[in-house]
Amino acid sequence: MAFSGCSSLTTVDLSGLEDGNINEGAFIGCSALTSIDLSSLRSGDIGENAFAFCSSLESIDTIDFTQYTGNIGHQAFFRCSSLLSIDFSGYAGNIGNSAFYDCTSLAFVDLSNYSGEIIDMAFYNCLALKTINLTNLSDRNIGSGAFYGCLSLDKIYVNLDEAPSWGENIFTNISPSGTFYNAGT
Repeated sequence: MAFSGCSSLTTVDLSGLEDGNINEGAFIGCSALTSIDLSSLRSGDIGENAFAFCSSLESIDTIDFTQYTGNIGHQAFFRCSSLLSIDFSGYAGNIGNSAFYDCTSLAFVDLSNYSGEIIDMAFYNCLALKTINLTNLSDRNIGSGAFYGCLSLDKIYVNLDEAPSWGENIFTNISPSGTFYNAGT
């Protein structure tokens, strides 16, 4: 927990880090942290609660998930209420339990070529999330409550030929006008 609770830390530049773990709770509660540069990270895990409660965090889009092979730990970005978008296209690791729980400003998540697993409540209560593309996840595990409480979620793209074995309540409490678009036959 090297930097946990550092209230004046505004940026983290780990652009030189290619391999290695970001330990559990490393930056938990760094309330002024606005951006993280992990653009060179290729392997290693982002630990549990690594960036939890970083309420000013807006940008982690410098992570190149097309090259990253590690896992995102449980509650890694828990209650990062200013986080706006994240691109998981090409990412093959797992998104942990409650990893982006209560990221209420998160409006865009690209999972179009994602091939890992989304564990329980990963995007729970992401109030601003409007569209989700799950077309590559038809036969992958999506845990219970993964998108529960995403009140603005109104477009869900899937590719299903048969009923998936997804968890319960994945899309409970989403927009009442929510529409599923199925590319399957």
